[in-house]
Amino acid sequence: RIELLQNVAHLKPYVSRPTDIGPTHVPDGPELVDGEEEFVVEEVLAHRGSGRQTQYLVCWATYWPEDDLWLPKCNLTNAQEILDVYLARQEEKSSPTMQTVRRQSAIRSLRRLGHIWNYEGP
Repeated sequence: RIELLQNVAHLKPYVSRPTDIGPTHVPDGPELVDGEEEFVVEEVLAHRGSGRQTQYLVCWATYWPEDDLWLPKCNLTNAQEILDVYLARQEEKSSPTMQTVRRQSAIRSLRRLGHIWNYEGP
């Protein structure tokens, strides 16, 4: 069980990145659409939950993997094409022919999902 409380004695002060390493990445800001800020979705990487509680791991264009967010479908209304591509890819993975191929394969691989690693075994 993970405790949600953190002892302040274990915290360290923030140290900014040294300038000799290079500048930090400054992402482009959001686009203005009808007077509202809108961020560009590059890809949907994964999903969790089911039904109305389903959330999608969204990779933003011009942002790093550590900026990926879990968002509900209602926040992805203007990225429906990208979501459809992801759902089609999931349908392919769950098809019976793909499952038999996956069982026959003894190759194990790791695939990067944003800032986490997902194990894809046989």
